[in-house]
Amino acid sequence: MSFKPLFLVFFLLTCLLLGSCGAAGGGNGPEGTSADAPGSQSGGDEPAAEPVLHPDQAPVELHTGDSKLTVSVSDGKVILSALSTTASGKNYSAGAVAVPLPYGCKAVGKRGVTSEPGYDVFDWRYVGCKKSPVEAGTYSQTGIDLLFEDSATKSNYTIRITAHQDFAGPFELTGYYQNGSGKRICLNPGNYFAFSSKGSSSPTAWSFKKESGLAEGWTIYSGQSAKGTGIYQTVMDPGVTFSVLCNTNQNWNAGGDIPILYVDYPSDGGGVYYALEWVEGGFDALGSDSGACAVTGHIGETSFMTAVESGDTFTLPTIYFGVYDGDVDDGSNVFKRWYLYNKAPARMVEVENEPWIQEDMQIGLDAADYGIEQIKWDYGWWSNEHVSGAPLGQAVTNEGYNKVRSEAYLGVLRNYGVETLSEFTALAKERGLALTLYFLTKDTHMDEEGIPTSEGEFGHPEWFSNRKIVVGESTDFGNAECAEFYKTYLLSFFRDNGVTTWRSDFEPICYTSDKENRHFANGVDVSYWCAVGFFDVVDYLYDNYEDFRYETCCSGGAMKDYATMRRAVYINNDDSADYMSLRMTFYDTSYCLPTAQIQLPTNAGTYDDPNSPFRTGTADGVAGIRTQLLGAVMLSNWTGPTELDKQLWETYLPYYKNDIRPLIREGNLYHILPRPDGVHWDGLQYIDLNSERENIGLVCLWKPTNEEGNTKVIKLRGLSEEDTYQLVFHDRPEQNMVKTGKELMEEGFPVTMEEESASEWVWIRRG
Repeated sequence: MSFKPLFLVFFLLTCLLLGSCGAAGGGNGPEGTSADAPGSQSGGDEPAAEPVLHPDQAPVELHTGDSKLTVSVSDGKVILSALSTTASGKNYSAGAVAVPLPYGCKAVGKRGVTSEPGYDVFDWRYVGCKKSPVEAGTYSQTGIDLLFEDSATKSNYTIRITAHQDFAGPFELTGYYQNGSGKRICLNPGNYFAFSSKGSSSPTAWSFKKESGLAEGWTIYSGQSAKGTGIYQTVMDPGVTFSVLCNTNQNWNAGGDIPILYVDYPSDGGGVYYALEWVEGGFDALGSDSGACAVTGHIGETSFMTAVESGDTFTLPTIYFGVYDGDVDDGSNVFKRWYLYNKAPARMVEVENEPWIQEDMQIGLDAADYGIEQIKWDYGWWSNEHVSGAPLGQAVTNEGYNKVRSEAYLGVLRNYGVETLSEFTALAKERGLALTLYFLTKDTHMDEEGIPTSEGEFGHPEWFSNRKIVVGESTDFGNAECAEFYKTYLLSFFRDNGVTTWRSDFEPICYTSDKENRHFANGVDVSYWCAVGFFDVVDYLYDNYEDFRYETCCSGGAMKDYATMRRAVYINNDDSADYMSLRMTFYDTSYCLPTAQIQLPTNAGTYDDPNSPFRTGTADGVAGIRTQLLGAVMLSNWTGPTELDKQLWETYLPYYKNDIRPLIREGNLYHILPRPDGVHWDGLQYIDLNSERENIGLVCLWKPTNEEGNTKVIKLRGLSEEDTYQLVFHDRPEQNMVKTGKELMEEGFPVTMEEESASEWVWIRRG
């Protein structure tokens, strides 16, 4: 949620009057769907084989579409002894790598650890291996379950490793702890994943900040800036440490890293990557001798601790790990395509016009005349009451309420001759528009039945945390009863009103709570159980509302993680609304998330009007709109769309629909120039060699200043060396040329822009 100035709300009225973690706990083990972690496989038609009992497990090979993994058990330890791509055969495993098992436990009472006798550590014994159940789907899968037991606590632990045989990409590892002790046990899993890679020399570790509020290294119109470089690289010499850690804190730029780590071996022409499918946690890396780099994975900190009831199964979230040939861009493209097809909401590949073109509710239903596909009601439609002490226009009462009470939005309804939200959405649908609705999960503080509230006769104070962002306290989805309430509350609201897309914000997943629910009060397990509850709600909406879509603002990109992006069609890239900041964060985030899921919600006033109070940098309208079209599109202008904005929409949105959107969904993305900085040339390249369209690729270039001169030599990526390609300049056709793929990748081609500040599109076509 970007807090717009108050005049934006008034402008809205004026313009219109004028014109999926599956639930952990309660399951029956890893084969039960209720115990599955995000990304684990279950529900296949083929029954799992009975365990094969023996003290050691002979090596088992698993294959994805481009990689091979060798797994064995020796002396009760899980060994990942080989990890290589099929193409090169290069094995990046350092040898006998033991995957850890949960470390410690104690018997606990209702309010936490008690003095009753407990257990300090587990003593795991290997039981056997069986073929794991797999998910029925487009791409064939296979997997193994490695089974362990601890006799003292009567506990079981299963490590499931899964591979998509017909799809290039990573392997998946998920852990399942099942408590059979007869007591409530406090589980401390510690590091539950480990792998040590090895190359001919020290690798470079790469990580990426979420940059939820603002791009690191940029200053916006308000003078606000963020220190840092967005992308972090460290050579992992012996003794060097490197960490990736994300959390659910939604203050600006407070969410840490996107939970992915690339360990790149330039001297070997490849590398290894690791990603965590969860909202909190990450990886620690340690460099050692002979080019080895040991990586461990965990939930939150290694001190994470939670209670597991007797008979319940606790799921340790899935970790993806894979190997690639080439550089980080190559590994990134493999991983992102795998994720988009196997993990992201199915509609992202099944619905041809995803991602939809969205616009703030500024020209109403006339948006359809410009090819816009979705309009958005933003913050505040539920109230007219300003919160005392909050900046004017930036907060209203009763966040989380489900009735239209804002006079601006009521005016919208009256302007179209309707009285209700459902009538308005029906009218929008007639015009070919869907409605995205900004909706918060907060304490409304109202004494009314059937709404989320802590007050009055119908109040449930145990449903809400003590975490408060300006107005209402955040909902504590660690409370199972609360999560069940929200399922029916939201389903009936969205379905009855014909709203197809929910846009969440303001910490739907708490990172702190003083309540004792499935988590401890003020415990390190708060975000885990709040995520379980929240995702349970979102999954329920998908399962029970055919047209449902979920997108996330959440203080910008504070929820850039792989559990959220399994459910979100796209995420707000950052919360600045500044075109340059968004291009910078897109550059960084596009190493990690599919570009079709990265939305750039831009205030056109930051680029299209030299007199705008929001203007930054040097871009003109063309350079600005080209920034917006890099991923998922969200159009806006905080002082209202200008004639220039509308001209840009009419000119450029058809290119997005016909040429760019297919490349975003199907193509590879290469970072062909350095990270944007507002001074030097920057650029990105899309390419899809399998495309049957005329334009099989696009080079997007920006020249913010003349610091590097008028001409730049650009080297392309991902082409066939033997084939010939046409380069068609959109603005400067006199520079068109034909070259071989080998020439374009090795020698490059010159681009000249004589203006002080300019941009260019270069279409790639077959020669």
